[in-house]
Amino acid sequence: MFGVDYQVCRRCRVAWVEEPHTDPEYQGCGLARAGLAALRAEYPDVSWHTLGGHLSDSVAFWKAVAVGVPGGYEQRDLCTHGTQY
Repeated sequence: MFGVDYQVCRRCRVAWVEEPHTDPEYQGCGLARAGLAALRAEYPDVSWHTLGGHLSDSVAFWKAVAVGVPGGYEQRDLCTHGTQY
């Protein structure tokens, strides 16, 4: 139904989401918004960003889900801490 790749660096207190996907028959039902909210609830003390590979395809979606989110899902490179997630 919905899936997203994500990484969290607890050391930098930064997280990234990339490649969100909702099955076509469920698009527009709020699954992506709920899934991203669940991730933020699991990691409440981080700033949320994206690597930006999908931004051009879904500008309106990212603007809507970024409201009130620390980091605003703005594009940001991964930190240098490797796999300390």
